[in-house]
Amino acid sequence: KILSIAAGSARAVLETIEMHENEQYSFHLTFLDKSEKAIEYSKSLSQEKLKHSKVVWVNDTIGNFFKSEMVGKYDIVEMVGLIDYFDDAKTQEVFEKIRSSLNEGGMLITANVNNNRERKFLERIIDWHMIYRTADELANILEKSGFEEEKMSIFYEPLKIHSVIVARK
Repeated sequence: KILSIAAGSARAVLETIEMHENEQYSFHLTFLDKSEKAIEYSKSLSQEKLKHSKVVWVNDTIGNFFKSEMVGKYDIVEMVGLIDYFDDAKTQEVFEKIRSSLNEGGMLITANVNNNRERKFLERIIDWHMIYRTADELANILEKSGFEEEKMSIFYEPLKIHSVIVARK
C-alpha cells in the first residue's frame, strides 16, 4: 500500500509501479492532491500504465486527509515538493501523522529543496519563496517526529538541489 502526498501527476510513482507490477504482484495506491487538474491528468496516465494495481485519488489537502476516514496503514508514503512550503512546526506535525499511518517497517520517502544558486532568481524575479533546509535540518525534524536516525538513509540527488531521506518506522 502506497500513499503519495501532493502527488501531482504521480508520473514517477506510476512509471515505477508499471515496471514492477504483474498478475502476482500488484499495488494499492492512494494519490492525494488538492488540484483537480493534477488528479485528472494522473488518472489519464494511470490508464496507460497500470494493469493490475488499484488506484484511489483523493482531491483534498493533507490536513483534511489525515482527519478523514480515508487514512489507512501504508507500507510506503512518498511526499516530495510539499514541505518546501511548510515551516518546521507544520513539517513536524505532518511527519508525525505520516509516521502514525505507516505499518511497522514502512517507509517515508521525502525531500526538501536546499539553498542553491537559483534561490535568488526564484525569490527576487519570480517571487517564489520556499523553505530551504539541509539534509541535517530535515533529519532533525524527522527525529523530533519520532523517526530514528539509525533507520534513515540520507543523501543528496546528483545536482544537490534537494536532499532526500528515506525514513523507516
